[in-house]
Amino acid sequence: MLAVRDESSTSIWITPATDTQQLHQITNKAAGKLDGASGLSWISDKKIVDSSFFDNSYSIWTMNVDGSDARQITSSGFSGLYGETETSARSEK
Repeated sequence: MLAVRDESSTSIWITPATDTQQLHQITNKAAGKLDGASGLSWISDKKIVDSSFFDNSYSIWTMNVDGSDARQITSSGFSGLYGETETSARSEK
């Protein structure tokens, strides 16, 4: 038997705009998990919202800017991938 397994993963990194030398990873690079795969956004000075893909399903998560307190806010299989946060909707008006 011969087999090939292709597995991708992504993680979210953060850095101050004024000092990119302080770049650090805030999500774990879990095999098969695509953190921020369909977008991410600041929702306050201390929170990030992102869309992650894992186990053949999308879900929306929030977390602190250091990656702590990650919480899934939609059930797996969420399909409204291109919604806006209130913050981004306000900034475009």
